[in-house]
Amino acid sequence: MKPMMKPKDRLDRSLSGTFPASDPLPRGPRPSPIPAARCQLELDQPAPHLVLPTTANALWSLHEQSPSRYTLMIAYRGYDSRLCRAYLESLANHAERLRDTGIEPMVFSADGPDEAVRAQRRWGLRDVVVAYGIGEDSARRWGLFTRTGVDGTLVVEPGLFLVGRDHVLRYASLQSSPFGRPRLATLTAALNDDTAMNLPI
Repeated sequence: MKPMMKPKDRLDRSLSGTFPASDPLPRGPRPSPIPAARCQLELDQPAPHLVLPTTANALWSLHEQSPSRYTLMIAYRGYDSRLCRAYLESLANHAERLRDTGIEPMVFSADGPDEAVRAQRRWGLRDVVVAYGIGEDSARRWGLFTRTGVDGTLVVEPGLFLVGRDHVLRYASLQSSPFGRPRLATLTAALNDDTAMNLPI
């Protein structure tokens, strides 16, 4: 007869992130048992290269971007995240104003193509580049926090980056959850003032 698992043993297993297939807990993304090391980003240094497929059936390459001032890159969890949806719907509302400031926005996740297309259509991101399929190695190079989802897929936590037209990283904000992101209205207003004063960030 298989011995019964003591409550303490069950708690230890849940805290370690290892669960039997029949265990209904936890719900939502669970931390990787062995956290992967993340790279330390350096401001005012060349940004890590990034090439991703997009919903437009094309490849998006950071080093091929030539905005008037900056490329705004936003990492989001994926289509199933309600908080990411609210944040990117706000981005859609600010996209035109950002472009007037010389900033070209794009968003990316570890989702597959179907989820990325649904996000673009249902979140109002028709005028924003939506890329998908970032891998764990690329996510680490950008310093992004990652988790393993309940279905074993990669989940990338939010991040926001401003990369200059010279492909140098000028601003980075990393989150370990969808809470505490920079407010896009505040960021847009600050960059508008920056333009008026003709000063770097």
